[in-house]
Amino acid sequence: MTCEKIARANRAARGLQLRGRFVADLAPNSAGTEPGAAFAGAEPKMRRRPNRQVSDVMSSALITVRQDANVAEVLELSARKGVNHFPIVAGTRAIGLVCTCDLRDATPESNVWQYARHPPVSMSAHSPAQKAARLMREYTVGSVIVNDRNGLCGIVTRGDLAAAGPQLARLIRDSRCSSCDAITHLRPGPDGAQLCVDCEQRARGHNWFDFGAGD
Repeated sequence: MTCEKIARANRAARGLQLRGRFVADLAPNSAGTEPGAAFAGAEPKMRRRPNRQVSDVMSSALITVRQDANVAEVLELSARKGVNHFPIVAGTRAIGLVCTCDLRDATPESNVWQYARHPPVSMSAHSPAQKAARLMREYTVGSVIVNDRNGLCGIVTRGDLAAAGPQLARLIRDSRCSSCDAITHLRPGPDGAQLCVDCEQRARGHNWFDFGAGD
């Protein structure tokens, strides 16, 4: 056999070996992986998780304030506890909600109630977590009060949803500052855009757009 014939025979043998491996990799196996998984380096498909309730992702260690609290008290509490969203309560009910970004221009002795959202945006503890993302987009808020049959039981923020996994994080992907991509302390901007409070203040300072009521 000539060298050329030997080379052709070797190439043909290698081709058969590779084709045989390819076919074997495409065949279903006992582990239940999809055909071609071993060849493509893919992993078995994971079963999708059922929809999570908001109670699975909310913060239940609540720090609340009274309706007659002043701005200085809330800001001091924020610095000490490292939180920004405070339900304002009367008994077991949340009657308002204030964020530290609402207090940026407030005087220390001012009553916090005048800067709060009331009534707060709220939902049931048994509602799907996706509803929290929808409410945040609809009302341009960074947190939603969570209630059960006994009253206030938790609060869910954009940060909670972002940390709860990629499926929920995708739902708030559009709830970002159109200037710096921040996901917290957002405010309605022009043409349906959202701005964080820092970018909003810079825009005000440079008269980039009109915040007035119009004609």
